[in-house]
Amino acid sequence: MERLLTMIRKEFQQLRRDRRTLALFTVAPVLQLIIVGYAVSNDVRNVPLAVYDGDRSQQSRALVQAVAASQHFIIHPVENPRDLPRMLAHRRAEVALAIPPEFTRRILRGETPSVQVLVDGSDSTSATLAAEYLALDLQAAHSSLMIETLRRPRDEGTRPGVSPQPRVWFNPQLLSTHYMVPGVLALVLVVTTTIATSLSIVREREVGTLEQLVVTPLRGWELLAGKMIPLGILALLDAAIILAVIRFWFRVPMLGSPGLVLICVLGLMLNTLGTGLLISTISRTQQEAQLTAFLLVNPSILLSGFIFPVENVPALLRPLSYAIATTHFLKAERAIFLRGAELADVLPQLLWMLGLGMLIFALGMWRFRKQVD
Repeated sequence: MERLLTMIRKEFQQLRRDRRTLALFTVAPVLQLIIVGYAVSNDVRNVPLAVYDGDRSQQSRALVQAVAASQHFIIHPVENPRDLPRMLAHRRAEVALAIPPEFTRRILRGETPSVQVLVDGSDSTSATLAAEYLALDLQAAHSSLMIETLRRPRDEGTRPGVSPQPRVWFNPQLLSTHYMVPGVLALVLVVTTTIATSLSIVREREVGTLEQLVVTPLRGWELLAGKMIPLGILALLDAAIILAVIRFWFRVPMLGSPGLVLICVLGLMLNTLGTGLLISTISRTQQEAQLTAFLLVNPSILLSGFIFPVENVPALLRPLSYAIATTHFLKAERAIFLRGAELADVLPQLLWMLGLGMLIFALGMWRFRKQVD
């Protein structure tokens, strides 16, 4: 134990002198969180919407006003329907809405009038989201118009149909930041701990001090533990700081226990530190270690459900998604944040991270011991 504590003190002293690595663990994670937290968002806000009102009635104007009131779109009225495709082509609008002349007459007859929606599909993701939001806004506005119209005395014999009143749980405002920002914690931890671990060991090999450490009375596991425990402590402190930023800067509600999130962080770090150790055993230079780390980290982020649901991953690659610890961490973390999940709810994800981490760590230790021998 005394040898291990000495090794840990030596690593902390080295980290204190290595300003680049210290900045990687202290300043960079918070900056990444703030930048990515604001940049990664699926919310639809202030989308330019070109509108042609061919009916020019009280009902059609009320429909346009209701869409404008949702704050999802900025209305740009046009006088000629032929201007709608031109505005889309010149990117002066991303969505176009054409209200037909018979709009009010069909409402008064109790029918459901059709409106034409044109969407710029050059950005398929934004187009899909904008079209969905516009459809929801139009449906809500149409329901209000139908109910108001059918309450008139002339239509007493007609009754409106079912008017659904949806209620969203866990994220009532459907803010994508509440879903995406907690995932940035995983992104930051995966990048920083994996790269830092791989560089820490490769740096010793590059400068020739690894052989000096090997010939000391230190056992192999003590050497590795002394290298990784300081990095793990720094990463855990980073996680605590990031959680505070998520909660108090981005105002993301945390319905579950912060301590349970940190337990999940420990499970994730077991995998990232093991991956960094494994990378260090197959790399000879720091540059090679960095390139290898990015080669492994980027696909793991894309396949983990950070941006796209795992269910949308092709069936051929889906088993690979479940073999990535980040997938299980994101599922557990978001459940704790948004649904108030308890230990029993996230225990399967914790066991997956523990099993995968032990496997990767064991493989890295085996490779390291083989090289040392």
